[in-house]
Amino acid sequence: MSARGLAAIVVVLTGAAVAAQVQRDQQAPTRDRPAVMAIGTGVVAGVVVTAPDLQQSQQPVRRVSVMLASGQAVVPRTAVTDDEGRFAFTGLPAGNYTLVAQKPAWVASVYGSRAPGDSQGIPIAVAEGQRVDGLRIPITRGAVVAGTVRFANGAPAAGLQIQVLRTRLVDGRRQIATVAVPAQTDDQGGYRVFGLPAGDYVVQARSQLLQMLGLNATTRQVTESEVRWADQQLVQARALVAAAAATDAPPPPGPTVTYSAVYFPGTAFVSNAAVISLSAGGERSNVDFALALVPTGTVTGTVLMPDGSPAAGASVALEPAGGGDGDVFGLLLAGGRGATGRDGRFTLAGVTPGQYNLMVRATPRRPDGPGATEADATALQAMAMAGALAGMLGGGAANPATLWAADTLGVNGQDVGPLMLQLREGLTVEGTVVFEGGGIPKDVSAVRVAVSRPASGDPVTAMMSRMLNTATGGANADGTFLVRGLVPGKYAVAVSGKSMRLNTLIPGMPAATSGWVVKSIRWRDQDLADVGVDVQSEVPVTGVIVTLTDRPSELSGTVIDVAGRPTGAFPIVVYAVERAFWGAGSRRVVQAQPASDGKFTVIGLPPGEYYVSAVTRLEPGDLENRQFLEDLVPAAIRLSLADGEKKTQDLKLAAGG
Repeated sequence: MSARGLAAIVVVLTGAAVAAQVQRDQQAPTRDRPAVMAIGTGVVAGVVVTAPDLQQSQQPVRRVSVMLASGQAVVPRTAVTDDEGRFAFTGLPAGNYTLVAQKPAWVASVYGSRAPGDSQGIPIAVAEGQRVDGLRIPITRGAVVAGTVRFANGAPAAGLQIQVLRTRLVDGRRQIATVAVPAQTDDQGGYRVFGLPAGDYVVQARSQLLQMLGLNATTRQVTESEVRWADQQLVQARALVAAAAATDAPPPPGPTVTYSAVYFPGTAFVSNAAVISLSAGGERSNVDFALALVPTGTVTGTVLMPDGSPAAGASVALEPAGGGDGDVFGLLLAGGRGATGRDGRFTLAGVTPGQYNLMVRATPRRPDGPGATEADATALQAMAMAGALAGMLGGGAANPATLWAADTLGVNGQDVGPLMLQLREGLTVEGTVVFEGGGIPKDVSAVRVAVSRPASGDPVTAMMSRMLNTATGGANADGTFLVRGLVPGKYAVAVSGKSMRLNTLIPGMPAATSGWVVKSIRWRDQDLADVGVDVQSEVPVTGVIVTLTDRPSELSGTVIDVAGRPTGAFPIVVYAVERAFWGAGSRRVVQAQPASDGKFTVIGLPPGEYYVSAVTRLEPGDLENRQFLEDLVPAAIRLSLADGEKKTQDLKLAAGG
């Protein structure tokens, strides 16, 4: 994913994190509130220049926004380059810092990255009182894709969303990834997407936002029978016999249709989309194509409470089976969404062909309390999304929707239903959080246990998919927790909170140096942090023990190049010797980016045997690729790590490595 695309997602996540933190700070006593910004005596300064080019020398770039950040997800410092491309940050405390340069129409650049748009950079090590000067951040003008989108009749399609999606082959299957926020076609159907890094792309036009708002859900296609019938009525009226003549009954109305998402040059399937190759700063014009009408169906049904009474105000959602294939915005907007009326009935109109998972969520009725309404269901959907975002970032509250019903269905232009779904009480995961090391934190309730459905695809899409399918529960004062409202299935278990050492939002930034980390999540002689949990109605998941420690294992070292100098140009991969731990989301397969002084640190690895390798570059998905890890083994360093052990392992690069 490009830095621009990362920035688009980070805006959403950072907003949720900041909102959650503000709420916590407002509730905390003044003496416990964190300082706004640490002050030190370090300096980081440099210049932003154009990327190297065979045609011309590097030139300074003015009016570039340079972002400097360190530690966990906090609001970064920013500066703007002057007419000579220079920038400076003063008053910095000791630490490792990441620099990102951004300018409209240019590709965002991370200091130390190997290619424009690469989010893997080199953190800058700054000691107290040190001035790190002379840094150069190359930045490249972005590539451009432009064209026109028309309706099937040739009329310009105004106001449509245009997605330019990065594409690559993974195991013979095309995988796409969102790299930028959607553009919009103008009144002539034209669009122009700029600031793209060089690479291979597919272009998509979609009208699902209109569907979600219900603006085109009931469009009907006029059939030839309807046209002939209308012509007959017109002839009879002109002959002044319409009142006396017996006319045929009107034919049945034509099918409902809509304009589905379509990929250039005019296909509904990403596997058939044409690949557009863009060079740095290049422009591809005349990427023109037309939308295609597809038949739609209406899904209807009734939702009942566990006691058989109508479930008013239940949230009903259709989600594409298999996820969004890397299209973050498609994942958020696809499928129908609605709520049940007071009689428990729901209608989802304008559903495009496909296989779907139908999910119903509702809150239990309070004894003698008022029934839920459709507005409650709408608010519940917003709460679920905001709660998932904030919950995974250390804030948020447990989802109150603990009742559920589900079904799978296919839609192919025909109406589906009426369906009958009866809500049942959601399953639970319950246990206790215990602390090892420096005692119990002041606010145990800030620790939250998150149970989420596994997701595949590129990292950002997988993260968003997990957010949409996550339930959380906070720890009580005695450490007990309860996560409610789960549907049967396989789940991953994680822990978050303001006292936890969280992963950073910007790749390459170092982890926090203090706080709690997960040591284990034990249930029935299994560590759920490694294998997840299969939640089924016949096997209650109780007695889970979440162990947190503030004295985790620590593997550190320095990368030395062939000339004997420290270097931060080579990412580090640490991976378990036991192949069973290789796979997506494994906490025993991690990466670390050395800072400019060559130093790296990996915190919180479980005890065991590990390989350590330095690589020239990491592509998205490499850590999930078993063959990639296997290829690293012959040249890797093997070591053991005990519980809470602090070990140093330097890496000396071989000539030609």
